[in-house]
Amino acid sequence: MAYDWHHWFASAAAEFTALTQRLEALEARVQQLVDENRALREELARPAATPVEPIHADEIPGAAAIVAESTIPAAAAGAAPIAPVLRDTSTLFRGYAAESARTYSTAESRDFESPAVSEGPRRPFVRWLPTSDSELPMIEARCRLKAEACRWAEQRRRLLSQALDYRTEVEPKDRDLIWQAKQLPDCFLWMCHSSGPNPADPSKWLVLAGCFEVLADALAIIRKMLEDAEESSESFEQAVDLLAEAQSALRVAVTQLEGPPTDHDQARVFGWLKSVAMQRQIFIRRHMRLDDPADPNRWSELGVRLAEFQVQWEEGRRKVLHRKKTIGRVRYKLSQLHVLSPEDTVHAWNSIADDIDELVRGGMPPSNVELRDLLIEHVDELPEMALMPKGFQLTMREIDRFLTSSPSRAEEENEVATGPDQLDDVAAMLAGRAVVLIGGDRRPHAAEALERAFQLSELIWIDTRAHESISGFEPYVARPEVAMVLLAIRWSSHSYGEVQDFCRRYDKPLVRLPGGYNPRQVAAQILQQCSQRLVTQ
Repeated sequence: MAYDWHHWFASAAAEFTALTQRLEALEARVQQLVDENRALREELARPAATPVEPIHADEIPGAAAIVAESTIPAAAAGAAPIAPVLRDTSTLFRGYAAESARTYSTAESRDFESPAVSEGPRRPFVRWLPTSDSELPMIEARCRLKAEACRWAEQRRRLLSQALDYRTEVEPKDRDLIWQAKQLPDCFLWMCHSSGPNPADPSKWLVLAGCFEVLADALAIIRKMLEDAEESSESFEQAVDLLAEAQSALRVAVTQLEGPPTDHDQARVFGWLKSVAMQRQIFIRRHMRLDDPADPNRWSELGVRLAEFQVQWEEGRRKVLHRKKTIGRVRYKLSQLHVLSPEDTVHAWNSIADDIDELVRGGMPPSNVELRDLLIEHVDELPEMALMPKGFQLTMREIDRFLTSSPSRAEEENEVATGPDQLDDVAAMLAGRAVVLIGGDRRPHAAEALERAFQLSELIWIDTRAHESISGFEPYVARPEVAMVLLAIRWSSHSYGEVQDFCRRYDKPLVRLPGGYNPRQVAAQILQQCSQRLVTQ
């Protein structure tokens, strides 16, 4: 039978013409993207009031793979539809890279290319993207999803090599990953795209998955530290260094896999690191340049270091929270002292001493300014305590040492408010005589106030130190002009009995001072403990 060759050739010619027009439209679209890219880069090279975000390599595969129906000429509309087939669109990555490499200026590539590399093909990198703290949670979520997608890419290849049923064994997971990606803004799973890499060694997918995972872990730590307002601490700088290493390892892993020129989320993290270094004046020691890359194959070791750092930081955070809670409890107890009975006041001070001792044993210095400011207004209210914990005693001694050079406001106010009756009685008994005061560090202001109030010829203030021998006290007590001995029992490490032996030997009255040094308090203790002996002398 005769075959209609003329009709066959006409149909083939029409299909060939339609295909040619589609290819021309595709080439025109690609050239348009290249021209737009070049124009944007030239615009970025000039100073501008508002920075323009460059085109990212992540966006190219989708743009190159989809040809809008509006680009097909009307003449071809009647031809048989031909579905576009994307055979090896990974060349689009390389084509985009080659074109971008030519459009980079020397100034733009300075931050990314090593000075030593001057010849051979160069892999371009998208300009770093300024990123705020609020974007970190979404970047972390995308990195975790990408880690799952990389692990699936390795498993998917093994499943396909086993000739399993695609619709039941592979397609459901593909659809699930696509659905998850759609739930996250700006999430492109390039490792699942038809134009994605196909490495000869599938284990590279697992290395890339590990790099995405440790980057997400580092971001999680950074987020917690920002929530706790610790961006100025030394620990925060250590966390930033670990994050820099994680993003560098990811960048190298993407390069080794021949993926896109740069991963969008890695560029975001790099941008955040650049921003935080400038804004918070942090020096990032390593892994911020191409000539100082991190090893992606050591991602598991980096993960261990991140876990150890997190445990150490959280332990320190718990200590800080416990310290704040204890200080708040001490502050409340001090605020209630004025409404307590004398018996309850002693009990409250014992509880305060235990809390402060716990703080000091937990690492807080006895000279801590916050602790000193908390107690300094109440130091003269401290009653005599049967047992003073070591940490509390050290804290009170540091407060006393501070007051030697800077008299407190409370001392000055108490001096003004001192009643004349008791002072006159004590001054009548001690006028023109000397007094020995044992304990603590000499406070010039307090010493002058006591000498003036009691009209003393001299106040012999003997500083004491822990475990100091008491034999050095005897010559002062034995002096004939000394009328009495005052023992500041809060600061002295020596027992009342040891000092009393000297006083009995030389017949000198001994007065214990459980409170402060202001003249009113000292006068009250003198009249209460030994007024009769002074009268008979």
